[in-house]
Amino acid sequence: MNSPDIIVVQSWFGPVCVLAGDDPVQHRPQRKMRGRRRYYRKIMREATRVAVSESDWYYRMHWHVDWPGLGNVSWRDRRSHLEALFVMFRDILGKTAGWTTPHECWLQIDALDSSQDAVYLHTPNPYRDDFPTDFDWVDWDVEIPERLREFITDPAWQFGRSQGTWTHFFVRLRPHS
Repeated sequence: MNSPDIIVVQSWFGPVCVLAGDDPVQHRPQRKMRGRRRYYRKIMREATRVAVSESDWYYRMHWHVDWPGLGNVSWRDRRSHLEALFVMFRDILGKTAGWTTPHECWLQIDALDSSQDAVYLHTPNPYRDDFPTDFDWVDWDVEIPERLREFITDPAWQFGRSQGTWTHFFVRLRPHS
């Protein structure tokens, strides 16, 4: 079996890997955005409205803040969506901090496509026995790209990068040793 051709392209976070022939940005808005300030106020409000319950189970449940892909237009837009994504991450970590049920929460950033950025929540569940997630495809404690440093301020967080056929960044709570 042939391995796929991987190429390196530039992103706002530096050089990243993609599959040759893939469109590096999958979602882009079709027209000029109206009501920009109202839109960003709304996604910040919604970032703290995710409802989670300890009595439920979550199989890699995830929430996106940028379905339309507006963060792909400019760094200013991407930064605003990242800000909302990290607000959501902190909010879910806060809501699950007192849980006695085992769970894991992480944030995933697609290096090229803002619409794919998401916050994940995962618990043991009746359909799969893949808890906890092993993250064997992620290199942890790597250098944080300059444009992400402002968001990753908590020393309890661990930063990682996957360098497979597509570059993703991950943030999670540091595992206890």
